[in-house]
Amino acid sequence: MRSWLKSEFDALFGAGGLQRYALDLSDQRVSLVERTAAGPKVRDAAIHGSEAFKSQLEQLRRRVGGRRLNAEAPVDILLPRELTLARVETFPGEARRALRDEAWWRLDSITPYRPEELCFDVSLLSVEPSTGFLDVSVAVAPKDIVEEAVSYARRWGFAPQKVSASAPIVGFPYGPLFHRAADFRSETKGLRRGAAGLAAAAALLAAVGLTRGVAARDAQFEQVAAAAA
Repeated sequence: MRSWLKSEFDALFGAGGLQRYALDLSDQRVSLVERTAAGPKVRDAAIHGSEAFKSQLEQLRRRVGGRRLNAEAPVDILLPRELTLARVETFPGEARRALRDEAWWRLDSITPYRPEELCFDVSLLSVEPSTGFLDVSVAVAPKDIVEEAVSYARRWGFAPQKVSASAPIVGFPYGPLFHRAADFRSETKGLRRGAAGLAAAAALLAAVGLTRGVAARDAQFEQVAAAAA
């Protein structure tokens, strides 16, 4: 039994570089999700607006990293559906040799952002036998939101390993890879915003930065996607 469980967990956490735990960020709570052989399970949560929010977050950190204050608490970060966009795009067959590069050049036509303002991932879904055309799933998230989420998690003692999406996206069985630990800068945009930005970071996960300018921009994001669909 023990060897079977070990093989199940080795297979699970080897897939897509998944961590055992993930922080699922929403406008109401920060949920701690444990990935198990039977599927993801929500183990605990910190509720925005609760007087116990700080202690609840600390409880989440201890559950991941133990009781030592400086113990590493590695987690993946899952962005909410409203902060990500996914589309299936058609590419010519020759794009397969450099699919990410080809997708990068198309980002500004399918989103209201410049490509350098986005984190994205691609997945080849199918190849049309008669024409060679490719169906490709493209998932994107604003880079400033990704960096802000990383800053937020670090501020509370977590060690972000990967930023992905909480909602299922076709072509990404383990979630799109928007950012990984090797790419994280020691100091991100969110941290450079100073005290005012960090005060607003309570609103990052009170709405993950959604409630004002980002909300308007994401509405535009959805409108452009709908118009192009």
